[in-house]
Amino acid sequence: MDYGFAPHKNATRPTADIENDGWFPVLKLAEFADIYGIAAELSDAQLEHCLLLAMDRANQSLAKFKAAQVAQGIERLVDVPAGQLGGKSAAVGNYKRAAYSMAKADLLRESISMDRKADAENAANSAVEMVDFYERQATRALANLQGMAAVGVHLI
Repeated sequence: MDYGFAPHKNATRPTADIENDGWFPVLKLAEFADIYGIAAELSDAQLEHCLLLAMDRANQSLAKFKAAQVAQGIERLVDVPAGQLGGKSAAVGNYKRAAYSMAKADLLRESISMDRKADAENAANSAVEMVDFYERQATRALANLQGMAAVGVHLI
C-alpha cells in the first residue's frame, strides 16, 4: 500500500458529485483521490463509502454551527461570511479538508488491518502516524470553520 502524498495519475475516478444535505457542499471522488493521493488500486466503492461516512461525521460535528448559521438566514455553507481564498469560499475549503482528511484517515486505518506482509509492523507504525496526522488536520479544519482554536476544551 502506498502511503505517499503524490496523486496517482493512472487512476480515473468518477467526476460526479457526491450529494450532501443541501446546506453542506457536494464533494467529488475524483477531487478527493487527486488531492489526497489515493492509490489507484482502491476501488471507487471503497472510496465513496469512506467519504460518505466522513461527510456524515463532519456534518454531525458541525450541527450546532449549522443551526446557528441557519438561524441568521444563511442558507448554505458557501454563504457563510468566512472570506474567499483563490476565489473560493474558505468555509467550503475547510469543510472539504475536514471530510477528505477523515476519509483518508479511515482508508489508512483499514489498510493497516489488511496489511499482512513481513514488514507490516513498520508499515503499521508509519500508517498510524499518518492516521493521527489526518485526524489532526480534520480537527483543525472543523475548528477553523467554526472560528475556534484547534486545541482547547470545547463542548461538542
